[in-house]
Amino acid sequence: MIFSLSSCLTVLNKSSEIKVLNTHLKQFNKISRKGVKMKIESLREFQKTKVMPAEWLKIPNQANVTINRECNLRCKHCDLPPEFEESGKELSPDGWKKFVNDFAVINNNQKKVIAIASREPLFDKAVRQKTAAVLQASHRLNNVFAGFVTNGHYLPEFLQEYPDIKTDYMDVSLEGDERLNDKIRGQGSFKKAVAGLKLAIEKKLAPKIFLASTMTDFNTQGNSITNFINLANGWGVENFIFHTLIPGRYVKNGLQIKDKFFLNLIPQFEKMAKKIDGQIVIDAFPQSFDNFENVIAEILPSMDLFLDASGYLVGEWKNSNKLFFRFFNILWALIVFFVVTPEGFIITPVNWRSKKYLSEKLEHIQGIVNWKKNPNKKAIEKLLKKIPEKCFDKQSFIFCLGQNNRCPIYQ
Repeated sequence: MIFSLSSCLTVLNKSSEIKVLNTHLKQFNKISRKGVKMKIESLREFQKTKVMPAEWLKIPNQANVTINRECNLRCKHCDLPPEFEESGKELSPDGWKKFVNDFAVINNNQKKVIAIASREPLFDKAVRQKTAAVLQASHRLNNVFAGFVTNGHYLPEFLQEYPDIKTDYMDVSLEGDERLNDKIRGQGSFKKAVAGLKLAIEKKLAPKIFLASTMTDFNTQGNSITNFINLANGWGVENFIFHTLIPGRYVKNGLQIKDKFFLNLIPQFEKMAKKIDGQIVIDAFPQSFDNFENVIAEILPSMDLFLDASGYLVGEWKNSNKLFFRFFNILWALIVFFVVTPEGFIITPVNWRSKKYLSEKLEHIQGIVNWKKNPNKKAIEKLLKKIPEKCFDKQSFIFCLGQNNRCPIYQ
């Protein structure tokens, strides 16, 4: 995926405060709803004045770590190149530990999030050692919240090599039941993923385990989503994330669902959210839609907006406390987090989709304690200049920030 997303979604509880969806509540300060609305107001103010708030250039408190370049699968919906052409020296486990410790102290020891993903962070023994190093270093710190995204195939080996390992959250990727999943991820992948998932649940690897899927024309037909949630719920899974598909150079053709079809899926999600004990999160990318403005017009009246603890714009569906829409665009991603390559360089999320992803490296984490501003500053300023004038008065602006190159305005 273009974003290595953290599952530390914040939700609204009965006392009208935002809290982290995790039992380790000490990791984050509670944020009052008033404070959250003020943050959203800064987006509205930018829409009105077209002047970027200075706070957008502060060093982000979230790092998305791309721990390695390899994956054992070739999923049809993957937007990353099959092979990278970079061959630089990768960070050692000790190098990753140092990064965690340095990251923890910047911004006056504020709360931090580390999301490990892309490609497969448990791919082999050497990679698992690096992932374990990040998780173990984070676990020793009170202000760092860390987790990872995996296809689940190597979870048995990981838990055998590190029987005492713990993570604050984990996403396991599956695309539906065995027939649907294997059609997208490859024959036999379902059984391996489910075996790893069940073991992780049994060993209580994480307080919250999410099942993550990308919505395609393959796995959303009929009652496929309902059946999949029921199936996984029977294994003990209570939390689900569904991503909208981002068209890209390496994504197979014919996978994208139409806007109207997406909207027609919402009642199915709403029904299932009421049934499970956990939450359902819909990660919505503006580029996924033919007319994002129309989609927002349809769903906005039913959402209560806020920013979660990681800074993502979230819409709670009909005050349900069960179903959430989380919105991403490239500009906001650069403001909210930075991407660390296997070599320790900072790059943009877009560059990670390139075979030569180090062609425009920004910083190196060796100097992180001396950073004075967001390492993505130049990339942010570049994108701000490219926002079409016509975007600012659109209802969907705060969700896409003029970054949807599939929008009719760009054509």
